[in-house]
Amino acid sequence: MGAALDAIDRVVASVTDPTDRRQQRAAVALVSASLIDDVVFGDRADELGGAADGQLVATGIGASPGLGIGVVCEDIDSVFVAADAGREPVLLLDTTSPADEVAMRLSAAVVTRGGGMTSHAAIVARHLGLPAVCGVGTLALAAGDTVMVDGATGEVRRLDGPAVTPDGGIAEISTALPAQLQDLLEWGDHISSGRLRVVANADTAEEVAVARSFGASGVGLARMERLVHEHRDGFEAVLAADAAAGDRVAHVVADHVSALCAAMVDGPIRLRLLDIAASDISPTAHGAGDPDPSLGLRGVRLGILHEHITRAQVRGVLLAITDRGHPAGVTVELTVPLVSDAAEMEALRSIVDDEADRFGRQLRIGAMIETPRACLVAPSLARQVGRFSFGTNDLTQLTYGLSRDIADSALGAAYRRLGVWERNPFETLDTSGVTRLIALAVESGRAVNPALECTLCGEHAADPASIAVALALGIGEVSVSPYRVPATRLAVAHAVSAAVTALSESMS
Repeated sequence: MGAALDAIDRVVASVTDPTDRRQQRAAVALVSASLIDDVVFGDRADELGGAADGQLVATGIGASPGLGIGVVCEDIDSVFVAADAGREPVLLLDTTSPADEVAMRLSAAVVTRGGGMTSHAAIVARHLGLPAVCGVGTLALAAGDTVMVDGATGEVRRLDGPAVTPDGGIAEISTALPAQLQDLLEWGDHISSGRLRVVANADTAEEVAVARSFGASGVGLARMERLVHEHRDGFEAVLAADAAAGDRVAHVVADHVSALCAAMVDGPIRLRLLDIAASDISPTAHGAGDPDPSLGLRGVRLGILHEHITRAQVRGVLLAITDRGHPAGVTVELTVPLVSDAAEMEALRSIVDDEADRFGRQLRIGAMIETPRACLVAPSLARQVGRFSFGTNDLTQLTYGLSRDIADSALGAAYRRLGVWERNPFETLDTSGVTRLIALAVESGRAVNPALECTLCGEHAADPASIAVALALGIGEVSVSPYRVPATRLAVAHAVSAAVTALSESMS
């Protein structure tokens, strides 16, 4: 982080009076969000990347910064074997899916033959602070080869020597921000003045702790799916309406939620109910034969048709906040995924409310707005919930009828070369289509529920241009992966400052 931190140090040192807001604003304006990422992730790629020993075997898309060194593992089982043997795995697959996330968490780095900056592997890797290179195509590597993955330059190198301690996994990145960077970000927070809060996508207590250390004011999205990967047998039994299994899974959820609350200490935690296909839980479940699970029995549909899975999750949340206690400053909300119809929300809410009544409690509920129809029927949804969380990855896919992996492929490159796309719509919000749907949902939702709160989730929430759009739409929060929190705090300050300047100029 030397060069980046030196640059920030010079900017901060130029402020002769640390209490002078004008000087603070000038300093914040001089530092880019990407420079903050260099400090957080480290910029030692200059020293260890292209100049490193070893044979360059591929150059792909540097999808998540950092350096990882380990042995090539071409399937999930090999990752577990290598990790159990005390070796650092580097996961090499064609593409990754949610089923691969447990293996990714154990890996020093991930490499995919396909995909790009907005593929599943890239998004999850950035969330974990894990080095990732995507779109390498065919490469001359075999299982067991020792490689170095440079997530900044996109280089993958075969090393002749034994694997050394990797640099870049989630446990390898310092969460203690240098004092001069802390000063700069605090100045930026003062500029933002609560106009657009930064919260985090964090699924584990460790990720919550990282997000808090980087200045997140809460957890905007905590996903339940990882519990399925760790306790698949239990969830599969719940799908079969096994009451005893439902109780066991509820206690698993309660343990998980209690750990999140303890790590958060103060602020909101928004738990998304399972957004997973039935086939990802059990190959024999009702709906497991969907030809396209992502458009089939997943999200709210799974929660309604297999209500036992919803009841187990809700019961676990209630156990955590009622029987086990949690920090007084932590508020827990549920978020319903992939809802597109008011009747769906009503059916799901009835299950949640029935479980909550048994505990004599009420649970705040929000909706993930991820489909064009949800945006179009926003008023009917806003009458039933207190928050809209815009899942812009799915919303962009469904609006375009295009997967984010394909957008990162040769098609996306060709579209940019031909001028069809100025920017990849999965990296920066599409202002002609997707943004108009979000604006419609915000405006029409607040027309019937003036207290409706809104959060922008997905990769777009960390993109400076998309942050400016969120601010203009009156969205109150952006939720990003833990390691993107510092850069996003600065990008929010830039957006607020630009908006204030534009307003002043229009009034002069």
